Amino acid sequence: MARPDRQDEFVATALAARLLGWHVGEVISMGFYTNAQSPSSPPLRRLGMKLVGIVVFNDEVVLDDVDRYPAYVLFTRH
Repeated sequence: MARPDRQDEFVATALAARLLGWHVGEVISMGFYTNAQSPSSPPLRRLGMKLVGIVVFNDEVVLDDVDRYPAYVLFTRH
């Protein structure tokens, strides 16, 4: 699990990691935006975020293909 006292760690579902080509231990550069910013503007802040784990939600244990999406990426509150 990502440590709550670290703003540079996150976890993702296996599906999200696979779709995005991420691996545990990899550092991914992510941009963060305010709600008022447009997608074409530069990010307010850019961080190198480390994927520290793969998570499975309790409702993902038994799924059929129609229920697989969306895929999730989870950040800690810091």
